[in-house]
Amino acid sequence: MAKTGFRFDASVFKKKIGRYLSMDANDLRPELFEFMRKTLTTAARDTPARDYSLIRQAQLKQYNYYVNYIPTSHELVDPSLRINGRQHWLYFRGKWMNASEWKLSNEAWNAYQSLLAEHVRRKQTTQTNFIKHRAQARFLYRRSWLEAADSLGVNINVAQSTRNARTRRKPAVAPPKAYGQVRGGKNVLAIVISNPFLEQPSRYKDFSGKRVLAQAQAKHEGAYRRAMQRRLNRIAKGAK
Repeated sequence: MAKTGFRFDASVFKKKIGRYLSMDANDLRPELFEFMRKTLTTAARDTPARDYSLIRQAQLKQYNYYVNYIPTSHELVDPSLRINGRQHWLYFRGKWMNASEWKLSNEAWNAYQSLLAEHVRRKQTTQTNFIKHRAQARFLYRRSWLEAADSLGVNINVAQSTRNARTRRKPAVAPPKAYGQVRGGKNVLAIVISNPFLEQPSRYKDFSGKRVLAQAQAKHEGAYRRAMQRRLNRIAKGAK
């Protein structure tokens, strides 16, 4: 008659523990990067775009500068033309002249005609098209997450409007870029995301990048933990 008893084989657990001890953090790199990829994709989708009405209001003013301040509104160069309704003011050789009413010298007249031709050329761009072209900047907040992904060599799915977003400031001043860093690898593997653009105060937003990223992480954390557990189970069985 067979005897009934109780048995515990510690060797099975020792093998598992040995496999865990021999692994390093890089063994879980694919799962961590997939978690990061999904999180950045969600952050780019959920980040609010700039309010179009505010963009339009600002660009209406910029359109006036573009059309009526020749060659530029950013500085007074010699010669320059300023147009206000029917009044055309020419700045020539250090003096302002009312070109629409005064008799000008030949040199001043030639300068005025050249600037006026540029004014007419710029007016060929309608106000609607000018604003439409520049309104791409309203998606710059979303695009910042794409920059972070690109810096890590990770492809995320974003709308074409997000990919095409560019600053339209004149002179061009690009916002600070978001970026990611991979740190560690043997015992600890970490991916750090920095998005200084979304931490800058602005009248166009009432949120922070850190909050958006944390909310995006929360949406994928459960799937990430399950993927990590599956990987650990495979390691415990001797397969990576």
